[in-house]
Parts: sequence; C-alpha cells; structure tokens
Amino acid sequence: MKHGKSVAIVGVGGIFPMSPTLDRFWETITGNVDTSRQPPQGRWLLEPDEAFDPAIGAPDKIYSKKACFIDDEIDTSSAAGLDIDADFLSGLDPMYRLLLRTGHQAFSDGRIDAFLPRAKAP
Repeated sequence: MKHGKSVAIVGVGGIFPMSPTLDRFWETITGNVDTSRQPPQGRWLLEPDEAFDPAIGAPDKIYSKKACFIDDEIDTSSAAGLDIDADFLSGLDPMYRLLLRTGHQAFSDGRIDAFLPRAKAP
C-alpha cells in the first residue's frame, strides 16, 4: 500500500420514520416530533390487538401497539435520480429500494469534483 496523502470522499444519506431525507429528520428531532404510531393496515401479519399484551415480556406478544415505521413508497416503479428499469425496481424487496434511495442520497451528497485530476493544457 502506498503511503502519502489520504483522501476520504464522504457523503451522507438516510431515511427514517416520517423523515425521507436528512433535512426532514433534523426537523423531526428539533421539533421533538414523536414518530411512533399504530401500524399501517396490513403491515403486521397479526392485528395489533391479537399480538398485544400489557405485561412486559409476555411470550410471543408485544406490549405496545405503536412503533416507528418507514413508509413504503407510493410509486415503487421509479427512484428519483436513478436510471433503473421500472419493472425491475417494482419487483425488488422494499428493503433494497430503501438501500438504493439512501445510497443515492449519500453518493449525491459526496463531493468529488475538487479531487478529480485536472486536464493538463497541451
């Protein structure tokens, strides 16, 4: 490995409950917003009342009917800024679509133009 100057190209991205961007996440934090809520219809395999038990630690039960959810995309056939086939994107597991969106945010946030070698004049 060569020793010398090191360069790190760093970008940041994130998707959180009620916060599809980091700017919105910061607003949620500074606004002291509680993002917990009842699960969207059909999100859980069981109805919350079936899974609920107020006793903490009850086997195979939950003791809160609220959780923090990352909303599913309304349009699963496109991802802003990514040139990906709509049918392929629609067929992906939602976790992979979240990964693509967050990765795109991080890549777009990174600055590489200052580090690219400049073309030498002839």
